[in-house]
Amino acid sequence: MRSFSLQALALFFASASVASASLNVHNFCSYPIYIKQSHNGGCNKGTNTNACDGASPPFVVKAGATYHLPMFTDKNSATSVKIAREQNMGKVTQFEYTPTDNTMFWDLSDIDGAGAARTGSPFKEANLKVSPVGKDLGAGTCKSIKCKKNEVCKDAYQFPDQTATHSCPISTTTFTLDICVPDAQFTRREVEVGFSA
Repeated sequence: MRSFSLQALALFFASASVASASLNVHNFCSYPIYIKQSHNGGCNKGTNTNACDGASPPFVVKAGATYHLPMFTDKNSATSVKIAREQNMGKVTQFEYTPTDNTMFWDLSDIDGAGAARTGSPFKEANLKVSPVGKDLGAGTCKSIKCKKNEVCKDAYQFPDQTATHSCPISTTTFTLDICVPDAQFTRREVEVGFSA
């Protein structure tokens, strides 16, 4: 009986951790940014999760604000979070992730921006940073990536056959995506964040 209780307690804490998985988008830009996501090859969804594409307005992250987007945690299912400067979502930078039994695979992609390479990204004039959060930061490719404005980002996908996928232990369920990071903060080792929710 006691071992059952301990197992149940362990499962509870594991599921609570997975349930709180999120992508925290910090908008340092002077303009709003727009977000939609596609889960498991489905259509692009925004605020109306029962509708697709144009019938589902994007999430809006105002200038200077943070948006906490819950992450899907079902195993072996891919999700693409599309981030745009324009509400019509025509040109996007994507944060993509796939949880498996032991690993969270993730990447940043500029492939669906305005043209080839980082200089074609809708955020080509912005510093971007993606950071996994948790005790496993620094293990293997479980590291923050930085994309400097007006430069090709070697850590993000620019072409489909490129190798730019990162991986973290599955316990890593939270990521931060900082967009338009000011130059002074971008060159520091860690980005200091002070945002309203």
